[in-house]
Amino acid sequence: RIGMDIDGAGSDHIIFDLLSSALKLGLPVPWEVKQEGKRLLFINPCVQPPLQSEDHPLQQLHIEVLEVLRRHVGADGSLCAHDICIELGRKLQHIAGDVGRHGTWSRSSEAPDRYLNCRTSECRTDNPAMSVACQVGLEITALREVSRRVARRGSMHGQAFPLSEDEGWLMAARIGAAVVCSNENSEQQPRPPALSPAPLSPESKVIYARADA
Repeated sequence: RIGMDIDGAGSDHIIFDLLSSALKLGLPVPWEVKQEGKRLLFINPCVQPPLQSEDHPLQQLHIEVLEVLRRHVGADGSLCAHDICIELGRKLQHIAGDVGRHGTWSRSSEAPDRYLNCRTSECRTDNPAMSVACQVGLEITALREVSRRVARRGSMHGQAFPLSEDEGWLMAARIGAAVVCSNENSEQQPRPPALSPAPLSPESKVIYARADA
């Protein structure tokens, strides 16, 4: 559902190989998948009412990364790994900085097992900190996996992605924690944590600095 023609003569079969490990990642908690006939339905049972969609929860990121790869991968398989990694670095910045897209949540005073969106009154029964951390962690993992495959195919030396696996999940946990507030401070805006919880290698600093330009 992301518009790829892997059997054609263009670059999509090469791009699919670069994307494949990201596309194989599991669903973020609490999403589930259910097959109805020939359709796959992705279900979030913890929002009220439960959400059903034919789109994968990470589909928007998949499409954005696909667009990046299509700009830089030729039909003959040639690519500029450095330019791709710079653009993926920008995607990482957006994921880390746009905490507001997840909403701000507080525990319901009337039903302690429920959380309410502080602006829309949307209700959910899962812990938003855990759900958001899982989604963000998988988004960061997807970017890192694509960056690694691109670097390998483009013979790029050094670290292709600014965050290690542990750093990525630590960042995700911090973002998840930032979306939950106490009832006393329910109007506060979630604040994005610093992008890098650990020192970067020299080459990663260059990639990230250029993505920030």
